[in-house]
Amino acid sequence: SKTSPLGIMYMLLSSILMALMLFLTKIAFISSNLSPFEIVYFRGLTLVVSNMTYASIYGIDLLKVPHHLETTLWIRTIFGTVAICLNFISSYVLPVSIANALFYIYPLITATFGYLLLKEKITKIEIAGIFVSFFGVILIVVSSKTGNNGLSDIPLYNYMLPIFAAFCACGVFLLTRVMGTEVHYLINPTWFGFAQATLVVPVCLITRSGPQIPLILHPHDMPIVFLASFSWLA
Repeated sequence: SKTSPLGIMYMLLSSILMALMLFLTKIAFISSNLSPFEIVYFRGLTLVVSNMTYASIYGIDLLKVPHHLETTLWIRTIFGTVAICLNFISSYVLPVSIANALFYIYPLITATFGYLLLKEKITKIEIAGIFVSFFGVILIVVSSKTGNNGLSDIPLYNYMLPIFAAFCACGVFLLTRVMGTEVHYLINPTWFGFAQATLVVPVCLITRSGPQIPLILHPHDMPIVFLASFSWLA
């Protein structure tokens, strides 16, 4: 298949917004009492409300999924929910620069599995660019673990969270590619958002500590959540 310049532009814009999403999410953690799972919950609500509004205006049926792709869509939804949970937790326990850098090994993972499973072609220049990016990530992590910057005390398993998120994100991209144009592009994020807004509810109720009622957005938390919601559409 041909590489569309418009598709490349959309992917670059998505990457910028994804990076902004983690940055704003980190600010939300610092400036509010919200847990990572509550951020996931509000992100899911943002996706569902915005996509359903758009779909209702343009008459898009968000339940119109070919029968043979229903299982694929559900698996993609689970991969996506796990990925975003791990992503937000990693930005909670790691500096956002490190969490972001580690998560962005997913191009290497996706390219590898895309070649092996979907038989997609990849050029030598693309391979070189991906590996340069990958080793840049390794350099950042090694320097953070060995430098005198206060990061050497962070447990190693915290660094594994964004890596696992990257593998889950790879699953999301591959399954989205498998479904192709048979499933409307709004259906994926809408089902994804619905899963986020429902599956994390019991987790929020179990893990929440302190006097604040979980899943209730207090007035002092509204500005940052509202701001972050724009990047959550990435």
